[in-house]
Amino acid sequence: MKSCVVLHLMAALFLSLLSATSLHAAENGPDWRTWTSLQGAEIEAYLKEVRPEGIVIVRRDGVEFTSPISRFSSADQAYVAAWGQTPAPAASDFGQLDFEAANPPDSHQIEGVENARPRSGQPPEVGAVQSVLNLHQIPFGPDLAGRIAARKPTMDTAVSPSDLRNILAPFAVATEVIPHGRARGVSWQGTLNAIRTAVTWDLPVIVAYRPLFEPETPEEVIVVTGFDRRNLNVLEPLGSRRPIRLDLRNLEEQFVYGFVIFPEPIPVGTETGPAGSSPLPTALLSRIFAAIGKAPDFGPPALTEFFRDQGIQATMRDVNRSDLSQQLGQTRSFARSGGLPSIDASLDRGHLIVVPLDLSDGAGLALLYGRTDNEFLGVEFLPNRTFQRAPIPRADIASRWLTRENRTYRLDLIEITVDQP
Repeated sequence: MKSCVVLHLMAALFLSLLSATSLHAAENGPDWRTWTSLQGAEIEAYLKEVRPEGIVIVRRDGVEFTSPISRFSSADQAYVAAWGQTPAPAASDFGQLDFEAANPPDSHQIEGVENARPRSGQPPEVGAVQSVLNLHQIPFGPDLAGRIAARKPTMDTAVSPSDLRNILAPFAVATEVIPHGRARGVSWQGTLNAIRTAVTWDLPVIVAYRPLFEPETPEEVIVVTGFDRRNLNVLEPLGSRRPIRLDLRNLEEQFVYGFVIFPEPIPVGTETGPAGSSPLPTALLSRIFAAIGKAPDFGPPALTEFFRDQGIQATMRDVNRSDLSQQLGQTRSFARSGGLPSIDASLDRGHLIVVPLDLSDGAGLALLYGRTDNEFLGVEFLPNRTFQRAPIPRADIASRWLTRENRTYRLDLIEITVDQP
């Protein structure tokens, strides 16, 4: 595990350096400006990257120029110096953009994206996600393919954005969804601007679409790595290893959703989290025990909010597959195949996990802080607030882990950040 975390930290360091180069963007996309040479020549372009040999600027038609900064005016040199201090755009930045007013360039191509073809029998989402994580230098481990396949409702339907978000939750990433323009009352041009803006930030976009106009057509998954005025350059996980062109004229009716993965540095201190060899933080455990003992409600939303009121950094998420939320039997089955790996991944990231338990005499909880092949290490809380510390069989968690909301069935888990005051 420690070696995996070291790779995460190396990736975070790399991304922090990258923030001053290819991921820079202004509030509404590229920062177009007029550059002036020492001889007085002018060009309208945006700054893409700062390299040791000079700066890379991109013209409206997508043509890139690399030139020593010394050839530009003092105002341009000051702009480059300030640009180098600008932080990388985050998912929150992207989500707040007005894509109707966005003004991306006419073309852009992300360099270095390789087609990670999935193995035989694996869905294309496996290759798409792995291609993006590889580009960001984020290790994903051997269980990622199984976790994606477990959330594939049918071979003709793409894994939903909410399920992709759950699959990626244990990783040092954030995500944003680009739905069809009509889903948010924006134009198709706004949707295209969102895709182009992400690509301009050197963030590949995972796109689900139907190759034909008929609703029953199987949905395909691709990775957008570039664009020009008429086409998207895409990788097909189940097709050629080289990019192909997808004509934009038909995509409006075929588009299902776009999904953008934003790399984020992992929290400091998770390298000694509860799944490792270091002792558990007893002060934090005491606070969690006290909060559970005083919590007026064991329901996951209320308990999460109560943890936060007590100063404990807690996040709740539902890891059930989105198409199973109305099916009790299949939700219980999915708890074993897809839910338990989500708990494993969160523990490996260094979180403490609280899982609601559906007990015969009421609602209980399990506080999990480690795992073996067959058991979780943790504490089980009964409805009367009494508890026992003992290994808990994985099958017991899967069979009792359920949250009901009327006729909706959830697999909620609460992640507690270990490295906190």
